[in-house]
Amino acid sequence: MPSERLQSLLDAVVAMASDLTLDGAMQSIVDSASELVDATYGFLGVLDGTTNRRLGTFAVHGLEEAHQQMIGSLPEGRGLLGIVIDRPEPIRVADLEGHPERAGFPVRHPDMRSFLGVPIRIHGEVFGNLYLTNKRSASAFTAADEEIAVALAGAAGVIIHNARLHQSAEKRLAWLEATADIASSVLKPISREGVKQSIAKRARAVAEADVAAILVPDDDGRLVVAAVTGMTRDVVGRVTTVPWLDAITESGEDRTTLDVRLDDAVPPKALDVLPDLRAVHGQPIPIGTATGVLVLGWFEGHERAAASLDTSLARGFAQQVALAIQVVRDRERQARLAVFEDRDRIGRDLHDLVIQRLFAVGLTLDSTSRTVGPEAAERLAVAVDSLDQTIKDIRRTIFDLTSPASPMVLREEIAPVARETERLLGFRPQVWIKGDVEGEVPAQVAEQLVAVLHETTSNIVRHAGASAVQITLDVTDEIVLEVRDDGTGLDPDALMGNGLRNLRHRAKNLGGTCEFTEPPGGGLNVRWSVPKARHGR
Repeated sequence: MPSERLQSLLDAVVAMASDLTLDGAMQSIVDSASELVDATYGFLGVLDGTTNRRLGTFAVHGLEEAHQQMIGSLPEGRGLLGIVIDRPEPIRVADLEGHPERAGFPVRHPDMRSFLGVPIRIHGEVFGNLYLTNKRSASAFTAADEEIAVALAGAAGVIIHNARLHQSAEKRLAWLEATADIASSVLKPISREGVKQSIAKRARAVAEADVAAILVPDDDGRLVVAAVTGMTRDVVGRVTTVPWLDAITESGEDRTTLDVRLDDAVPPKALDVLPDLRAVHGQPIPIGTATGVLVLGWFEGHERAAASLDTSLARGFAQQVALAIQVVRDRERQARLAVFEDRDRIGRDLHDLVIQRLFAVGLTLDSTSRTVGPEAAERLAVAVDSLDQTIKDIRRTIFDLTSPASPMVLREEIAPVARETERLLGFRPQVWIKGDVEGEVPAQVAEQLVAVLHETTSNIVRHAGASAVQITLDVTDEIVLEVRDDGTGLDPDALMGNGLRNLRHRAKNLGGTCEFTEPPGGGLNVRWSVPKARHGR
């Protein structure tokens, strides 16, 4: 090899080694190789890890970005390119036009004549192939060009290996930092929904995923979307039943599918709750005695990030996530218990001290009224009646203190209403909850909302004769509770009744509305809505 070309080769190797990123190293390799052998076009293709046949990723030299987008699909591992894959050894072709295995290049690819292909190996394993076409200064590539390309490919294997190690170390560091952030987040005041949303955001970022979601089991063991990032939050609260996800919760082992179309365990419409995903990873999260799932998803064209996911790092992250969720859950339970204990204490004090003293004062006034004139006796009687009413009000307050409607457990308040309705009607109402109800529904609204739900379901049980009931709570834009049945519809006389009037009154007091409509198929739809703006937390 002439000393001038040898020096150029050494300079190229130094330049390639200066970029520690995998994409940057690949681009530097194909650029240097094209310049050293005077090629018009250069391509560095990485073998697809799923098949070791198809070329999954490319670095390109000599084509503008617009031209690459016009070409669209990457070259495939067949024809002449397949020969280099099947027999990983250098190959030179003087004129592609007459070659019997010219296939493999995509449509709209630029016209090519001369061709030089060499494999790139890492520790004896073929990582990909370097393709160089259309030598500018001659009609074909020479043996010296092949020698340069082979030498460069040998150095490229080492450089790519180092870049991959560097990339792996950076990803490991990113996962560790994310894990530490989740651990430290529980030291601050944060709700369960807040920590789940934070987990989804961090997982999506470090996994380079398009979508991340946290799915937790409900009372019936069905997986419910508790947090999501990368797509609309309308899916929060929706239930999904996918055999692929069920297998994760049952086995406690993570699973990855790089193409949901080829996985029989993921039916085409089963992931409607997380639509348009091509690659999916599911990581189990033990939550108490149940198991949730951290779902990472990638859209079409981003499968490479899914294939490069280090599942051991995701597993360690999930273990920390489970601990964080449990800590926040226990903290919320302790806080609620402290509130309940405090309310019990206040209730006891009101009952044992205040009511008894008021009762004693009432008795004193009542006995005094017998020793004074008629006018004074009448005034004392009014005072005694007032004390009796005050005692009743205090007793009602004591009852309210021991029966709170808390926004922290709004889902738990709705579930018993649905179960009681099922018991009375003989069928289970459908319940849909959309949005972050714990984070978006203030206490005063939650209390009224539960009362409205009780009233509407009671009316259905008593009067509707329904065979289907649907309960929907949507807090994405405003706080909307809809209860729909397929029964006899609305009795005009009922519009003047106290029950429906109370529903309107509860909504009006919160700046909202309550509407009663008959759907086209019959029955009744009650829409009770309250704006969120007036009830910030």
